[in-house]
Amino acid sequence: MYWLYHVEDLLRRVGEMYTAPATRTTSSWMCSLYAIFAVGASKNVGATASSPYPDWAAATDRNTAEDYITLAKQLIPSVYDEADVDSIRALAIMVCCLLTKVDLSNMDAESHNGKHVF
Repeated sequence: MYWLYHVEDLLRRVGEMYTAPATRTTSSWMCSLYAIFAVGASKNVGATASSPYPDWAAATDRNTAEDYITLAKQLIPSVYDEADVDSIRALAIMVCCLLTKVDLSNMDAESHNGKHVF
C-alpha cells in the first residue's frame, strides 16, 4: 500500500488524528484506515480471532478482518460524496483488502480440502 500512502505520510496523518480536531478526520481517511487494519487482521481468524504473533502489541486487538471490512463498507457512501484524492485511495485500498480476503478464503478452503497452495 506504499504507493497510496508513503510511510511518513501515513504516520503523520495517524499522529494528526490525536492532535488535530476531530472535524479534520474524513470518511475517506477512516475508510482507508479500516481497510488497512482489515489487511493487518487478515490472519486473525476463527471465533477467538487469535493473532499468529501473540507477543506483538497488536495481538490484543480482537477484531477480525471482517469487522474492519464492515466498518469500512459503512463509510463507502460518504467516501463517494467526498470525491477527492483520499476517496480514490480509500477505494483502492478497499479493493486490495477485498482481494486479500478472497485469496485468504480460497487458501483456507483449499487447505481444508487437502489441497495446500503456497
